[in-house]
Amino acid sequence: MRFLYAREWVSAERAGVLFDLAIIWLVDHKVLLPGITTLERLISSVRERAALRVWQRLSTVVDPEQCARLDRLLDPSGKGNTRITTLERLRRSPTYASSRTMAAALTRLDEIRQLEMGTLGLGNISPSRIRTLAAYAVTSKASTLARLPDEQRAATLLCCARALEVTALDDSLDVLDLLLRDLLAKSERTGKKERLCTLRDLDAASLQLAERVEQLFKEERSDKDLRDYLEAQQTTMQASVATIYAIARPPDDNYYQEVGDRYKSVRQFFPQLLQHIEFQGNRAGQPVLKGLAFLKALEGVSHPSMNGAPLDFVSPGWKRYVAPYHHTPDRRYYTLCALSVCTRHFDIEMSMSRSPPAGAIHELSSYRGMPGSACVPPCASRSVAPSPQRPNSMSWPGGSMKPTGALLPTCRALQSVLSEKSHHLVKNTTSSCSPV
Repeated sequence: MRFLYAREWVSAERAGVLFDLAIIWLVDHKVLLPGITTLERLISSVRERAALRVWQRLSTVVDPEQCARLDRLLDPSGKGNTRITTLERLRRSPTYASSRTMAAALTRLDEIRQLEMGTLGLGNISPSRIRTLAAYAVTSKASTLARLPDEQRAATLLCCARALEVTALDDSLDVLDLLLRDLLAKSERTGKKERLCTLRDLDAASLQLAERVEQLFKEERSDKDLRDYLEAQQTTMQASVATIYAIARPPDDNYYQEVGDRYKSVRQFFPQLLQHIEFQGNRAGQPVLKGLAFLKALEGVSHPSMNGAPLDFVSPGWKRYVAPYHHTPDRRYYTLCALSVCTRHFDIEMSMSRSPPAGAIHELSSYRGMPGSACVPPCASRSVAPSPQRPNSMSWPGGSMKPTGALLPTCRALQSVLSEKSHHLVKNTTSSCSPV
């Protein structure tokens, strides 16, 4: 009974899995197997007790004001179709990438965060339990959730709100990545098309300049004749050089020049992006974060100045447009470069992105006093927060840092396995070696 309860409390497994585990436990302990219906009733009672306890613990986390805020999720949204509830509207993810969709995704993220459920501590509730309740709320109708008992409804909506916050953030980042990728692809197609249209002018200007230079070296001229020839052809040669500089592109050009024409579409959501999404990173990603912080400080300024903008993250391909000839950086290309680098930089991450909400990854030391707590791995209580420097050590509860090698002697099972392996290796090596 206690073994099944601890298993159900921690992992929220299906009834069939608990039935098989119960039979295995009875056989291992040489206990006479009861009837099937008896074991089914026992497992049902255990699952019900565990579920009731989870609902009670989660319902005590929220106060009456927060409960009323959660209940209002089941009311009609009042936006567009009044038959759709607020919960159903917030559960819908974006279906395509555009500037308006990105702005709507950030608005959805802000609306979910206004519920203020992501900052609540859930104690020692198992993350699998939280995910199960959140999945049930996401896939159920609003009318079904409204008919639930008060404690179960509050617990289910609480887990749903926390899961939706992470989902909304991930959807926003996905839309941003697709939008920037599409923006760069369209700019590249536009640049290639314009280049094809101007190749005839480039060829004509190049041939005209080549003919003038060839005539210059074709025959010997005196200084006076050479000066007269250059003065006569000066206007034509200058026009050819200007045409070549205007049309020709460097060998490593990525058509970033056309990206600046799409800056207006990025401005539709960029202030919201800086306001609602917090970018983080390790030491290698700090230059990009400084650039985003600089852009965030410019928001709301009537006459912003780009002097002093950090340029460490700007690649050579972008620098010829961001800050040509070491001039004052162009805000359009600087913003687009920062977004492009940020979404493709491996050292940049977003808080609460692609991970459980704050408080979902918690210390499981409270499980150690429960019966059947041996099924919880000790490594589950290890801190999983990303370290800026990622040292060769592990962080354990209490803030102590121990080298990885120092932890090996404390594990007797691992020590015995290593000793057996080393003994077996030495024995095989000795037996395989023979004098020549």
